[in-house]
Amino acid sequence: RPRAMLSIILMAVVVLIAIMACAAGEPLYRQRGAPIDERVADLVGRMTLDEKVAQLGQPWTHANNSDYLKQTYGHVGLGSAYWFWLTNEGPCDLTCRANAQNDLQRYFMATTRLGIPISIAQETLHGGGGVIFPMPCGMGATWNKGLLQQIGRVTALEARASGVDRGFSPEVNVATDPRFGRTEENYGEDPQLVALLGTAYLLGLQGDASGPSSYLDDSHIASEAKHFAAYAHGGRDGYGADIAEQVLFDVYLKPWRALARAGLRGLMASHNEVNGVPMHANRRLLTEVMREDFGFGGGLIASDAEDIAHLTSFRTVATVPLAAIQAVQAGLDQDLCEAAFPTLNASVAAGLVDITYIDRAVSNVLRQKFAAGLFDDYLYVNITRQNEVLNSKANQAVALQAAQEGIVLLRNEGVLPLTAEKLKTVKSVAVLGPLSGGGSDKERAFARSAQLGGYTSGTFQDTTVLFYDAVQTGLQAAGVPATVTYARGSNTDDYNMSMIPAAVATATASDLVFIVVGDSSDGYGAGTCAEGIDRDGLDVPGAALPLIDQVLAATAPKGIPVVVVLIHDRPATFGESALSSVGPKNALLQRIPALLAAWRPGQLGGSALWNIISGAVNPSGRLAQTWPRSVGQIRQFVPWFVKAGTPTQAYFDGPVTPLFPFGFGLSYTQFKIVSASLEQSVVRPTDNITVSITVSSAGPAGQVVLQVYGQQTLSQYVRYKQFLLGFEKFAVAADTHSATFKIALPAEELEYYHPSSNKYQVDAGQFTIAVALDSTLAGGVQLPLTVEL
Repeated sequence: RPRAMLSIILMAVVVLIAIMACAAGEPLYRQRGAPIDERVADLVGRMTLDEKVAQLGQPWTHANNSDYLKQTYGHVGLGSAYWFWLTNEGPCDLTCRANAQNDLQRYFMATTRLGIPISIAQETLHGGGGVIFPMPCGMGATWNKGLLQQIGRVTALEARASGVDRGFSPEVNVATDPRFGRTEENYGEDPQLVALLGTAYLLGLQGDASGPSSYLDDSHIASEAKHFAAYAHGGRDGYGADIAEQVLFDVYLKPWRALARAGLRGLMASHNEVNGVPMHANRRLLTEVMREDFGFGGGLIASDAEDIAHLTSFRTVATVPLAAIQAVQAGLDQDLCEAAFPTLNASVAAGLVDITYIDRAVSNVLRQKFAAGLFDDYLYVNITRQNEVLNSKANQAVALQAAQEGIVLLRNEGVLPLTAEKLKTVKSVAVLGPLSGGGSDKERAFARSAQLGGYTSGTFQDTTVLFYDAVQTGLQAAGVPATVTYARGSNTDDYNMSMIPAAVATATASDLVFIVVGDSSDGYGAGTCAEGIDRDGLDVPGAALPLIDQVLAATAPKGIPVVVVLIHDRPATFGESALSSVGPKNALLQRIPALLAAWRPGQLGGSALWNIISGAVNPSGRLAQTWPRSVGQIRQFVPWFVKAGTPTQAYFDGPVTPLFPFGFGLSYTQFKIVSASLEQSVVRPTDNITVSITVSSAGPAGQVVLQVYGQQTLSQYVRYKQFLLGFEKFAVAADTHSATFKIALPAEELEYYHPSSNKYQVDAGQFTIAVALDSTLAGGVQLPLTVEL
């Protein structure tokens, strides 16, 4: 046995020597499989200043044209390019784009002195160029970490098959103000929910937590998470975040710490300033906190569009060249739109910035290229594989599941599900509303844009299943020969009520009515909720509420069931004013027999909605954001926002409870927590907290979301009254008397930021662990826990 082992060792040494001999003629950076950081250092040592600075840029929009890139950068190299516009002039399908990309890479490998490939970046917020998943607001409502990881995995697979090696996601802003137009891009309002779901999506994209200096396979991509930091705080795009240190670290930075620990490879800085320092010049947060304290290390930090040049708008720097110096010294590595970093050549030559900052930045750019295998096996698009992978049936199945699990049933007065028995007598169905998918091609395209949401690849949009189509298909499959009639009823972006009478007439002539309204999404700066589109109120926009009001008034006396579906991306109110024309203080909500929050459910959204409505799928979505009664309640009932000692008296003109609490969602099954216990009632910060929970159910098989919250009896600093620690989604059989599940949480999750030590710490002392079905803790179980240090 010793001799055999010696023979194996000697053979391995011989093979290693042979490999080294073969590679002796190649520079280290060309040696496949060598340690990435060593390859990076070798290549950087061979580069000129011009070549280094060229790697720090990513052109945008028309400048991303393949021919333009060759002409402009072919002699010196380029950091990255944007997949979506990576074509030659004129219309271009997937094959055309792949050919243009392959041609571009061959050109740069041949013409640049050192043969450095281009990194190809793409939007991967809810898809990788193929199947279109729900927007993150819908993903957050699934409360399903395993599903989020699966979505990330499919997104990476499709992106990589298209030649993309870097994806702009996950979006881990904490959506603390629903007036913010980019609420659709966020998983929710709770930092722990965002951290856990964002980490799951990240692991799906990247494959594991090994970090920036490890190789990726050909089915995963590097993540460029967005937008660091506190971007959603102000309720408007780009508004500053003037917040206490404890709130900054416990709420807005918590998900970023989780991502760094999970091997995050890249991030995009945000437009805003935090406590007086623009994020693109914020060395403390970018370098000292993210890179050093959180362990992000050699990950890539990229700018948002032209934001380095925009530092001058904050009036903290006078010129664009000085802004570029500020940014690279703060920790920025790449300039999206190349509006500032090209000036670094002259600044280095003039002695205004040390070359070590340039070397750090170019090293972080190159590290991603080596990790993605662009210097080795994975540079070119295999068109056959691309066609097999993108929008495959298997990937569509994941998108359908995601849409179904994200739909939240908010009200149900016995209307749903519409079983085959209920549908027997239905002869005519009215489908109303501008987002239902009925009507002309223009109307259908408008509804499709709203259903898919922003940052959607256009390649497979035409395969989207709209709600109107799903109703027709579903009725036919059920053998119900009903006619389906469409009436628009209202618009989303104006208060034109002239279409309501025709819609009411259609409704009263029908046996069943669907009203599909909500937020439109027409791209950047267009629609009612999107990037660049913020709101000063939360009422369902346009004339949707008068439409619902008048349809209900006409159909209720006739006993015609009405189901309201929201296609949207933020919490909604239903006439928040005391003087609302549809009834004071959300009175309309209490008249709606059945209400579904579908968010922006993606490509299979129509099918998902019909499956929920018909009872083929039991709804399991839960709210990832509190729904306030008015804008005056924003943040007032968010679990993390209410601190110990906060007054709880009622408002003069309204209740202190929200319309719907965080974590809420109905099912066709009644779930009940029968009992719960802790495996250990005394733990240390390095232990796990394991909760055993017994649940009963009355009704069909379904999924229950068990939520675990913490409360601290005494703390060094004022803490929130309760905070989400973790959650799990479990399948429960029909009419189950007793089903027991376990949730294991690191006791470290009890930590919070201590300003005096600038660290996250767990205090010793007494805690309460609460297990519940939503954040009100109603019907839950509370368990005492002691933490010893």
